[in-house]
Amino acid sequence: MASEYYQNNNSTFSGFSEENVMSVDPRGFKSLLQSEADTFLKEEQVRLNSTVSVISYTEGGVRVALTDGQILTADYVICTFSLGVLQHQDVQFQPPLPLWKREAIHSMNMGAFSRRISTLPTAILQNELLSVLSSMFPSINTTLPDGTTVPSTIPEPTAMHFHSWNDDPLFRGSYANWPPAFLAEHHANLRADLQGRVWFAGEATSKLYFGYLQGAYFEGQDIGMNVAECIQAGGCLGLEHVELVKNARPYDIV
Repeated sequence: MASEYYQNNNSTFSGFSEENVMSVDPRGFKSLLQSEADTFLKEEQVRLNSTVSVISYTEGGVRVALTDGQILTADYVICTFSLGVLQHQDVQFQPPLPLWKREAIHSMNMGAFSRRISTLPTAILQNELLSVLSSMFPSINTTLPDGTTVPSTIPEPTAMHFHSWNDDPLFRGSYANWPPAFLAEHHANLRADLQGRVWFAGEATSKLYFGYLQGAYFEGQDIGMNVAECIQAGGCLGLEHVELVKNARPYDIV
């Protein structure tokens, strides 16, 4: 259970529930997303094991190159790359991202949080207690050998599962976080499209729920509606951006 302060000052808890819910579906958490996608996506529209390498865009459309050499063309694209992938420039944009977009991307932080699931020879934790163990520099934990990240007070595990999200090239971190110097203008620029053709969505672009699954869901829903309107209207004006960030403006998240 989260603290009272956190519940009252975090939109995820104050806006939904104070309870943390975990999916224990043996098919995995992805089954929730797959079930929803099955309601509208056709099998040939899904490209599994396909990694984007280059996105070329003009006022007339978009060309997407995959690492296997395939080329896809579209009138519009929605980029849902994590903030970490954008920061590492794992995907190249042609022409390069404008300065205001690059500044916004690098003005935000990508958090490091990885769960280590262990099977112990005996149960040692109380049912009502959940502990989070961390060092002063948690991101370093992902680079250390397994044996050095387990406290000596914990018995040797009989099995263990751990995924380093920082090292995964498809994620480059766990979730986005707003640092103190991240301004409202930066958020507008992170979210803004390019020439009305390349759009961005994800938990990082959510002003209210950044870092959370529902942030990515609501952002995808909103940007998807924007693109749908562009298609129906035969064009669109796109979202506003700030060419030069100089002064902070009040945050409006209502």
